[in-house]
Amino acid sequence: MLTNCTSRNVELRTQLLKSAFSSIEDEVTRNQINAFIKQLEENKDKGFVELDFGEMDDSFSIKTKPGPEQVILLTDVYCGSSGDSFVELCKNSSKVTVIGRPTLGLNDYSNLAIMSWENKFKLSYPTSKLSTVDEGKGMSGVGIQPDIYIPWTPEHIDVDLDVKKALEFI
Repeated sequence: MLTNCTSRNVELRTQLLKSAFSSIEDEVTRNQINAFIKQLEENKDKGFVELDFGEMDDSFSIKTKPGPEQVILLTDVYCGSSGDSFVELCKNSSKVTVIGRPTLGLNDYSNLAIMSWENKFKLSYPTSKLSTVDEGKGMSGVGIQPDIYIPWTPEHIDVDLDVKKALEFI
């Protein structure tokens, strides 16, 4: 992901991130936000850059407990934005099989900045983009593809065909 670190974008994103502190008690999360703010500030006025969180790799790792050996994730176009990200992350696990239809595919451009004027108008705009967008390989209109595709049919109105297929798969 490339982040557009203009002066204005860094200022607005930093304000937004700092405003989140009042509702966050978890120290690891607070450290992650601080690392993000630090990266934004270090790259201020550099245009589109890939932020480097190498020093924070351990805190960005998800530590899990032993669990099921097989996980089924059902998807369709109602999975968008953070849903796209969640499905993409889960597909990296050998335990996960994604069943259904592609996600909505909203993450070509993300991480909104919000510019306000006189408490009357707000403009929200993305400050980052996937690096693959410039290569014509973004996810817009494509989404994250399932491992097992189940086309939507009118039968879905009466029968949950996705769950039925998941149960057969297990």
